[in-house]
Amino acid sequence: MTNASLTLACLLVSSAPAQDVWVDPVLGDDASAGTQAEPLRTISAALARTDVTARLLPGEYSAASGETFPLLLEGFDSIRAEGDAETTRIVLPDAGGSLSYGSLQIAAEATIQGVTLEQEGTSTNAITIVNSPYSVYNHLVLQDSRVLGGATGVAGNANGRITIQGCEIAGQSGAAITTFRCSLALSDVTIRDATSGIQAASLGAPVHLERVSILDVAETAIYLYNWQYAYALEASIHDCLLAGHERGIHSDQGFVWNEVDVRGCTIVSDRGQGVVRDDSGGFIHVVDSIVAGHTLGDLQGVARFENSLAEYGALPAHRPGSLVGDPMFVDRAGGDFRLGWGSPCIDSAQPGFSRDLTGQPRVVDGNLDLAPAPDMGALEHRTLTGPESIRLGETVALELTGPLGGFSTVVISPAGYAAVGATTPYGRFFLKPGGSFRLPSVLTQGIAPTQLTTPPFTDPSLVGTRVGLQALTRSTDAPAGGAYSQPLLVRIDP
Repeated sequence: MTNASLTLACLLVSSAPAQDVWVDPVLGDDASAGTQAEPLRTISAALARTDVTARLLPGEYSAASGETFPLLLEGFDSIRAEGDAETTRIVLPDAGGSLSYGSLQIAAEATIQGVTLEQEGTSTNAITIVNSPYSVYNHLVLQDSRVLGGATGVAGNANGRITIQGCEIAGQSGAAITTFRCSLALSDVTIRDATSGIQAASLGAPVHLERVSILDVAETAIYLYNWQYAYALEASIHDCLLAGHERGIHSDQGFVWNEVDVRGCTIVSDRGQGVVRDDSGGFIHVVDSIVAGHTLGDLQGVARFENSLAEYGALPAHRPGSLVGDPMFVDRAGGDFRLGWGSPCIDSAQPGFSRDLTGQPRVVDGNLDLAPAPDMGALEHRTLTGPESIRLGETVALELTGPLGGFSTVVISPAGYAAVGATTPYGRFFLKPGGSFRLPSVLTQGIAPTQLTTPPFTDPSLVGTRVGLQALTRSTDAPAGGAYSQPLLVRIDP
């Protein structure tokens, strides 16, 4: 299949019609019409129809509610929760290894959205993309969901595609995600408490990870293996946090080279190795990243290490702009891998625009010298942080950073944000002046943030608006002896 015909096939698949079928595990009846007024009882009955979107009402779907397993999504089947992953749960039974393709099988262009999939036992995969011929491309889109337990959370096989967005995958006895000749794209995903994180065996199938956290896995966080000649494995790992592992990234070339691009990542553990490349072919290019704490060495076989920091071990020959030393995390032992005030990684990455692990813009003046620049690592340092929203009548919990023994003053404007702002000796002031006021100054503590709570916001007219906050912090790096933080906007909800 040519690239053009594959693109056309994907467009046809994405525009294919699907009928909505409603399911309620408590009040539904599989003999009913499957409408919102007369829902079915089981997902199994919904998927027995052709090309359906099973719209799940909140509740628990399990063998006890009448489900039969495995659940098979074919054609253009999808599963979407009307609630969310907190209220909609599918309990997948342990099959003792008898379900070779797992409890939920994908042989379709399928979307699963807003559910918790809880796989009982340790011998059965939760979700599997089944093998398909070269002319068929099974594609799973998993969104805003949780996959808990099982042997593997999501397993992809030949000619499959996996897209995972805004999900948590945790507690697997094996790898959280495995792929074999199956492309993988993850964004805003957390993997935790599994034996290993991602295992990708490729035949030219790309791997792209963006804003992914892989936390507290017993073995390797990301293992990449290319198993056949003539097809390079291309992997991009951007703005990711890998913490608590035996190996962070292990690129095992196999028969042909891997091309691995690591950018804006934090890779940290108190054991094992950080970034490892086996064999002589291919390369790992580490840029704007932090690799720290690994007792057996942070780097092994890395060809290029640019604008990055390694804590332990020798740097490679190609290392422009790179550092060796302590990255100065806020609380390494407590799992807070934000950069503390004074970290050499602040404002030390290459110029450019992207978003960090939390989705916030990268270009921030983290050291208050009035020259904003991106930071090394996954988490951009901000001298003022707080929530995106509060409810009417609540306070805003803030954190401020600055030099040890300095001070910071928060300005609050109920009128919100001024896009252009005003020029001052302390940088640009981005708040509208109407009704603005200052909080009492607080001392800054160096690496550890200072906690500050605002008065409650009680004016009903603020509901639906965004209150603006900005901090003026003393800094010897600032030309005028102090500088404004980036603005913080907090939405007031009812």
